[in-house]
Amino acid sequence: MITVSNSRLACFRRCPRKYEYRYVDQLTANDKAPALMLGSLVHESLAEFYSLENNDKDVNVRASMAMAMYDNKVAEAATEVLSAGGDSERFDKDSFMGRQMLKYYFEEVAPNDDFTPVASELKVEVRVPNPNGKFSWCTFIGYVDAIVEREGRLYILEHKTAKTLDTKHLITDTQVTQYIWALRQMGYDVCGVYYNILRKCDPYSARTKAPYHYREAVYRNDREVEECGRQLYNQYMAMKHADRYGFYCNPTRDCSWDCEYRPICIAEMEGRMNETDLHELAGVEGFHVKQESESNKNPDNKIEKVIKNG
Repeated sequence: MITVSNSRLACFRRCPRKYEYRYVDQLTANDKAPALMLGSLVHESLAEFYSLENNDKDVNVRASMAMAMYDNKVAEAATEVLSAGGDSERFDKDSFMGRQMLKYYFEEVAPNDDFTPVASELKVEVRVPNPNGKFSWCTFIGYVDAIVEREGRLYILEHKTAKTLDTKHLITDTQVTQYIWALRQMGYDVCGVYYNILRKCDPYSARTKAPYHYREAVYRNDREVEECGRQLYNQYMAMKHADRYGFYCNPTRDCSWDCEYRPICIAEMEGRMNETDLHELAGVEGFHVKQESESNKNPDNKIEKVIKNG
């Protein structure tokens, strides 16, 4: 069984060679000085706030629990960042901003929520059908923050943090469509995604101007959702084909900033390396090889080896 996720599919669409380095060769960049993952920490705190386990509690109680989680996560991250020689001043600035974002959200936004959570921290796992309607050997997986009921309809609640509140890209966001498709296969009649966007700023700073928060519902019609299922199968077949005949490179001007594997890729294109010395060169370029579990060591099926862990 082959398992794919939105991030793996997006990586393959961007560049099959990049996908090969990351998921087949199991190369990952060495983190010499881990930075605070502001979006992740804020995201986890919001997930705690909207957890079904806490849904019957007062909004102020839930806010206190979520803020406590944030502070604990920041303390853990601080130890890691500082021990690795990270920028402590930047860390303190970012962590303070994250706390201010959450404080504003829990005080000014959450008390006026226009939805009710019906499921939270839900794992999505669906077999992808082939054109004949039978199940293929591919499973799509993912996680959604929550499913909420709003005005009698079900939505996926998706938390985001962003420097600007620009949402024009959401109309073609493949992740939206994939999750709607998968949840409908699981029996949730979701009509769209309700984006909950927190702007990356300090709402209480005199230099910061509103708005600090934005929500937008994004919909997909039935044809778009059905087409998504077909596209998932097509991408799965393309990955199988690449695994058999080779992962081609898709160089663009964006490679200089969106691909950490660029030095290795250039070396391979220039003939300065081959598969046998890939790992040696990767170590020099600041990468390490991920440790694989015994269940993933299957030389006859690279794709299965790589995506077993979702």
